Amino acid sequence: MIKGLRLTVLIEDQRNPQLLGLKAKHGLCIYAEATVKDECFSFLLDTGPSPEDLRKNAAALKANLSTVKGVLLTHGHY
Repeated sequence: MIKGLRLTVLIEDQRNPQLLGLKAKHGLCIYAEATVKDECFSFLLDTGPSPEDLRKNAAALKANLSTVKGVLLTHGHY
């Protein structure tokens, strides 16, 4: 059973004026941290269009991408 779930939006269409320095891009990337028992698991929900902006925003928001165990892609663009 999940004890906790924390979602951090790393990429979205509009910039948050309260969070300076983040890049807004067309697309979505959510960093999810789930706590099961006493273990924390993290994964990405979609990845946004740019790996560079994803890494930049993740660093600014203190999302540790090295802990990501998987990626859930909701759809593809061709």
